[in-house]
Amino acid sequence: MNKRPALLVLVVLLLAAGCTKKDASTTGAPAAAPGATPAASTPAPAPGTPVAPPAVKPVPAQLPDVVARVNGEDVSKSELEMAVKTLEER
Repeated sequence: MNKRPALLVLVVLLLAAGCTKKDASTTGAPAAAPGATPAASTPAPAPGTPVAPPAVKPVPAQLPDVVARVNGEDVSKSELEMAVKTLEER
């Protein structure tokens, strides 16, 4: 008797079970952040309530000559300023 098909099915089932994500509601209590106490944590927003995006940091008065590197290429201060002016004109 050949056991390969049964072994193959078993391996596929184990891999599928290991790849499933479990959200906090199915695993019991949600995991707390390291160092956080339950009293200090913020309450979770109600379902369906939009979450506010994080606050945007203001641009510093003095920008460095190279403000970013994208795919190994430098983005200069002048390129960034031109892009901002183009967007502001729209």
